[in-house]
Amino acid sequence: MRWGLLAVVCSLFLNAWASADVKLVKVFITGKSSVAAGKKINLIGSAEYYYPPDKDRWTSQTSRETNYPGKFESKWSSSNKSIATVSSSGVVTGKKAGTVTIKYTYRHYNETKSASKKITVTKEFSGLSISGGDKKVLVGKSLTFNAVAKYTDGSTAKVKAAWSTSDKKIATVSSGKVTGKKAGTVTITVSYKEGGVTKKASKKITVAKQLKSLTVSGAKSVAVGKGVTLSSKAKYTDDSEALVVSTWSTSNKAVATVNAAGVVTGKKAGTATIKATYSYGGVTKSVTCKITVK
Repeated sequence: MRWGLLAVVCSLFLNAWASADVKLVKVFITGKSSVAAGKKINLIGSAEYYYPPDKDRWTSQTSRETNYPGKFESKWSSSNKSIATVSSSGVVTGKKAGTVTIKYTYRHYNETKSASKKITVTKEFSGLSISGGDKKVLVGKSLTFNAVAKYTDGSTAKVKAAWSTSDKKIATVSSGKVTGKKAGTVTITVSYKEGGVTKKASKKITVAKQLKSLTVSGAKSVAVGKGVTLSSKAKYTDDSEALVVSTWSTSNKAVATVNAAGVVTGKKAGTATIKATYSYGGVTKSVTCKITVK
C-alpha cells in the first residue's frame, strides 16, 4: 500500500517538474507541399522543447505520440474542406484543384502553439474518352468526335489529341472528323498525353453506303400478249453498283401490266409508263421508262 502511494506521489512530482521546467518552444509541420486530387499525403506535426537547466533542446514528432488527456493534445484542421481534408493523424486528402492551409495545433500541459502549411492540390490526368457523333457514318459523309480528358478531381475537358484509323480505305480521321470512304467497320483511336501520363480510347464506326441513284434497263417495246423483263440497278455513294429488286407499277394496266419480277406483259396497243421504286439505308429512289405495246 505504501509503495503504491509512493508511486502516485512520484508521478505527481515528475509531472509538476516536467510542466514547470520543460518549455514548448515551437510547433512545425513536415511533409510534401502538394497532392493530387483524389490522392493522399501524410504530414507530420512536430514540437521543439527546451529544458532550461541544461539549455537542451529536442524535437518530438508529436503527431505520432499517444495523446494523454490533460497533458498532450494535438489537432489538425483544413481551411477549406472542399479543396482538401485532413485526418486526426495528419493524412491530407486532395479533393479538387486549389490551395488550402493545413493547421496543426499542439498543447503541452498549459502551453499551446500552432503551425500552418500551405498545400497545393493539383488535378492529374486519369482517363480519356471519345464523345460526340454517332457510331455510324455514310460513305462520303462525315462525323465529328471530341477527345475528352478526365482528371482526378472529377473534372473533364475537351483536348487536342492524336487521332488514327485502323483502315483508311474504310474511313479517314483528322482532328476528330471521321469521313466514310467505303462500306465496312473501322476502329477510330485517340491518344493523349499530359503530365507524363498517356491514355488512349477507341470507338468502332460502321461506314454504310447510301443509295445514290436507280436506273432501269430492258426492251422499250413489247407485242400484245408477249412479255419483256425489265431490271433495276442501284448506284451507291461508294460508286458501287448492284442489280436490285424494286417495286414495280404501271400507269395503264389496260395497255401493259408488270409483276413483282419486272416482267411487262402487253395487253393492247398503246403506251404505258413503268415505274421502279427502291429503298436502301433510309433513302428511296424511283425511275420510270415508257413501254410501247404493238
